[in-house]
Amino acid sequence: MRHYVTTAVFSEAVENLANSGGYHWMAGNYLKYAADELWGGRKTGCDLPVDSHELLALCAPRPTFVSYGIPEKGDAKWLVQTGSYKATIAAGPVFKLLGARDLGVSNDYTTEKMPAVLTGLMDGELAWRSYGCA
Repeated sequence: MRHYVTTAVFSEAVENLANSGGYHWMAGNYLKYAADELWGGRKTGCDLPVDSHELLALCAPRPTFVSYGIPEKGDAKWLVQTGSYKATIAAGPVFKLLGARDLGVSNDYTTEKMPAVLTGLMDGELAWRSYGCA
């Protein structure tokens, strides 16, 4: 059984990313997850073969910094800070396995609360910070 941390629950809808003019940022194969009638019917983020935390884990043990702004302060409304924070936590065990430091919080992304704005978790090779715009 696949275990998805962020794609299905917290992230931007695949069809929004692929059909909103940002499709040029994605690999061509990604577009099939936004099509209703192509490639065997409608697909969603749950059909993707990888999840955000797995992509972050591929960076281990190299320094990896995940950072977000705040929509209420003028940053893009489509940002998904909660999902990215949970994915960063879930990638932590791979960083530890390879001898790198993670965020320094529990590995339970279901219970960890996102830190307050301007609170950085930046002591490890895997780091997080949410900042506010002026």
